[in-house]
Amino acid sequence: MGPAIFLLVDDNPDNLFALGQLIAAEMPDAEIVTAAAADEAVRLAREKPIDMALIDVRMPQTSGIDLCRQLRADPAVPRFPILLLTAFESDAALRTSGMDAGAEDFLTKPIDRVELIARVRVMLRIKRTEDQLRALNADLETLVASRTQALRESEQRFRRAILDAPMPVMICAEDGEVLQISKVWTELSGYSPNDIPTLSAWIQKAHRPQSATEAIQAVSLHTWDERACEGERRILTRGGEQRVWEFSSSPAGCLSDGRRLVVRMAVDTTERRRAECALQEANRQLEALATTDDLTGLHNRRRFLETLSAEFERSRRYANPPVLAMFDVDHFKTINDARGHAFGDQVLKRIAEDVRHSARTTDTVARYGGDEFLLLMPNTAVPEALSVVERIRRHVAQMPLTGIGQTVQVTLSAGVAEADPAAGEAANDLLRKADEALQAAKAAGRDCAKVWGPVASQPPPEDQAEAEAADRLHRRLHGLVQQSVEMFVQSVRDLVRGLEARVPHLSGHSGNTTHYALAVTEALGLGSDQVEDIRKAALVHDIGNIAVPRAILSKTGRLDVAERQIVEQHVVVSVRLLDQLAAFDRTIPIVRHHHERWDGGGYPDGLSGEAIPLGARVLAVADAFDAMTTGRAYRKPCRIGEALGRLRRESGQQFDPAVVDALERWVGAAPPSPPPGRAAASRHARKTAAARPRSSAPREAVSP
Repeated sequence: MGPAIFLLVDDNPDNLFALGQLIAAEMPDAEIVTAAAADEAVRLAREKPIDMALIDVRMPQTSGIDLCRQLRADPAVPRFPILLLTAFESDAALRTSGMDAGAEDFLTKPIDRVELIARVRVMLRIKRTEDQLRALNADLETLVASRTQALRESEQRFRRAILDAPMPVMICAEDGEVLQISKVWTELSGYSPNDIPTLSAWIQKAHRPQSATEAIQAVSLHTWDERACEGERRILTRGGEQRVWEFSSSPAGCLSDGRRLVVRMAVDTTERRRAECALQEANRQLEALATTDDLTGLHNRRRFLETLSAEFERSRRYANPPVLAMFDVDHFKTINDARGHAFGDQVLKRIAEDVRHSARTTDTVARYGGDEFLLLMPNTAVPEALSVVERIRRHVAQMPLTGIGQTVQVTLSAGVAEADPAAGEAANDLLRKADEALQAAKAAGRDCAKVWGPVASQPPPEDQAEAEAADRLHRRLHGLVQQSVEMFVQSVRDLVRGLEARVPHLSGHSGNTTHYALAVTEALGLGSDQVEDIRKAALVHDIGNIAVPRAILSKTGRLDVAERQIVEQHVVVSVRLLDQLAAFDRTIPIVRHHHERWDGGGYPDGLSGEAIPLGARVLAVADAFDAMTTGRAYRKPCRIGEALGRLRRESGQQFDPAVVDALERWVGAAPPSPPPGRAAASRHARKTAAARPRSSAPREAVSP
């Protein structure tokens, strides 16, 4: 039998192409003909021996259902299976109309490739078997009419055809005697003709007890009714394996002794059912991923908002408003900056576990975002909810959190609010109230819980004169703080200079790096706060070298693995030295991550791309540029143009391309005076002035 011929009908050429590709991928020998309109489809159906048609239901001039009727009514069009395609899965009336028009089945868009191919193969097998049987029926009619030896010979040929049929086929007489089964039937079920002499024997052996009884009753009541065993059934093979077969029956004439025949065909749909179950399970898993926070395993924001809306609807019916608690990890940013995001993630997971175990079974716990957690408590009074929140808060405060070789003690601030659906409040109003109560808890010094109310939801009134006096005092204190911070920064800078003096080739490195970093911030157009943070970070970024032996810093050869590990620890040491100083809160992330790489291959945390703080990306370029243009113990300085070339080669790998471009723009715009670094840097700048525009670029392998 030749390759199958498919007729695809759709007014959308893209849909025709995509559908044809799906079929061709699985059946490369198949012939695919396409039509964009009904008249063209009818013409093709008359001209070609179509094996199967796939027709879109919605077309502008003639619907797929009308075309189906037209094909079935045309005597010049042989019958072939029709599969209607629709995007309206739940439209029962549409499906009924399609079946009435002569379609065999529907397939819902978007089309699943596995389901499409499974249905196509099943329909093709049934169609081709039916074609064979129709041909065989013609032979049988001749045999019955002649009642001659030719009839008996034809009967034998028929049995041989059944024996070699490419699918499970059984020939039964009207009294239930099994006359012939195909080899495929025996191979799939394990039962030979001798094992199942009658239809009842087959049903008893291959069906479970409860379904076998029902099936035998149906056969005894309708011995000749070919519909008695139609439909999908689960069968047991001789080896005990359960499989799914889809049965269909049709009359097949008479034997030479006058008994009528029924041909019962089956299609093994086990794999298709397994694929459908796997698809359903995958959909369930996708649904879980879409509604679960991947770090903590709690409900995510989307799932929580759905739960909150449902709880609001329930509370309106039963006049029992829920209570919401919002938690925030105190000073979590400092933990992330000082100890790294990996440790911060461990802290969040541990807190999520504590909140989940401390909450009641009727409560809903979710991660709302960042370090914020939500606890929805239905059927709960505010005092009872506050008791639950305090229990959670005390439990977290009493449990040191350990992970990645570090331990930290954390506390929680919490806000508690009760919904008021009777006042027309919505779910967002409850979230707002809980957030206002949380802010009140933070303002009260953190590590506490506050209940929403007039005091928590609005600032306390104060006398205008007192407010102005407080404002003046605040400005004065701010000025003193800034002055003290700057003095402290200068002290740290002097300490860094002292450390650099230990190694001649590092003298002036922090000052030069600061000069280049500020130039890049100017080219990038950063705000004053960011510029100040980067300035402070550049001044102190190598303070951790205090923990690196002088012999390693001065070594002229390649560092071994142990020495490289010691050098890489200098950023962690720097963070620990700055950790307890509030003035460096925003500086710490820049210092910690200025040796990360844009492609993720840096240290200490392996961050990549924009996950690296912008200040750290700027400092990385400035640091490397100074290292290359002033030289190190293990190599001579290179020209500015050469340094820029190395930077460009590492752009998008080690360095942020935008920062490298900014440095090149700064160099090309107006070559500034050399940085206030060591004399060697000034001499080198004068020697390489002809190579300007000036830019900062890191050295090869580029690490300072």
